[in-house]
Amino acid sequence: MTAFDFYSDRLAGTHGQGEIPPSTVAGLVRLIETKMQSDWFAEAFPTKGSDRDCGTIGTNISAVNSEIHALIPDLGWPCRVDDEIDETAALDLVEWAAQKVSLPVRDRYHAHFGHWELVFNRKEGATALRDEVNQYLSRGRTLYSMNGLRVVRSGTAEVARVLNDLTPSTGDTHLDELIISARNLYKSHHEDERATGVEKLWDAFERIKTLGSPDKRAGISTLLGMVAPEKLRLALENDMIAVTKLGNEFSIRHHEKDTETIRGTDRDYFFLRAANLIIALLRHSGRLQQ
Repeated sequence: MTAFDFYSDRLAGTHGQGEIPPSTVAGLVRLIETKMQSDWFAEAFPTKGSDRDCGTIGTNISAVNSEIHALIPDLGWPCRVDDEIDETAALDLVEWAAQKVSLPVRDRYHAHFGHWELVFNRKEGATALRDEVNQYLSRGRTLYSMNGLRVVRSGTAEVARVLNDLTPSTGDTHLDELIISARNLYKSHHEDERATGVEKLWDAFERIKTLGSPDKRAGISTLLGMVAPEKLRLALENDMIAVTKLGNEFSIRHHEKDTETIRGTDRDYFFLRAANLIIALLRHSGRLQQ
């Protein structure tokens, strides 16, 4: 199947509206099954011809199944039509496929055994798979896309913008690493990694308070002193207080019994709240990459 634009896409565009619906999850798994049946994994899992000089003629399905069973045990491979397929396992399958896929092309015909010898184009295969996966994800109105060999969660347009703007150049190596780690983790399709991304971002927010001085109060004063006009400075100061309170009351960096748990897509709110504040503070102090 070749990816193409649907009429509704051209009319209104494709906008992510939620997580991945079961029909899209099932479609992605069937897509990988179809590629397997069409020898798109034959280069990585070859079946050789009987001729002495014959190369690959097909796919070693047994070897493929064994590897998927070993690496993605939650998938329940091979999946039946009526199976309830685990979303995370399905996306793991897509990422696995992206690393193994190659476009098969018929080369020499071996008349005695009646089979074609195959050659492969890794780049074209990976590109074609990515485009088809992205069409499924886009048509399912999901918050995900395939970028290279990975499925990433860009979230809403606002989340995508913030992730793009989190490009620190603070002069503090550890702080930069925290922000970059938070940004990369929050792109993951694994919910636990996104939760860790929020935690890393809150750690970065606490460290920002010490950029100007080891004493947090003095550091905050120095940081806010670079913000103009005064009304914006006061707004960012109030926001710093509010974000600090959020971190204390919800289970982000603290997990006491009286803290509230953040669930599902509510993380977007917390991530955006802290990220927008961090970006504003770093931008006004000249600590973002240009």
